Amino acid sequence: MYADLPGETSVKFIGEQNYIPDIVIQNESKESMLIIEVTSPFEQHLEYAETHKQSKYEKLKSELEKQNEIKKCTLITIEIGSRGLIIQKNTDKLKQLQSMKEIKLSQNIKLLKKNLSKIAITCSYIIYHSRYSDQWDEQKPLLSVNT
Repeated sequence: MYADLPGETSVKFIGEQNYIPDIVIQNESKESMLIIEVTSPFEQHLEYAETHKQSKYEKLKSELEKQNEIKKCTLITIEIGSRGLIIQKNTDKLKQLQSMKEIKLSQNIKLLKKNLSKIAITCSYIIYHSRYSDQWDEQKPLLSVNT
């Protein structure tokens, strides 16, 4: 598993453009790959964000499959509103993730949605209150989620 987080190994794909997915899970035989892209737009832009991310990463998915690097590449985009809204379509995507054998979600969907909403709201709050700051302390964790 690769993640675009400090201290984690991230994956950068070079193609027509640079791709840095949030989470990449590849099976041990490297035949299949799961790309998860998470976005937290303002609620009015949830559908646009989904369409944009699907379009962007669909190109990567096609490139990987064309080059025979990966036999099966699955893309899942999850959009959580900046005020914590998770629409039904995204609940269905979380259930899809939960059903995948490569993923072991330790939380039930209801608790997972609650925690994701809490993270989105907290991050939006921190970003809003940091809007006039010239510096962003990358070493300081934004939040911790107690489950």
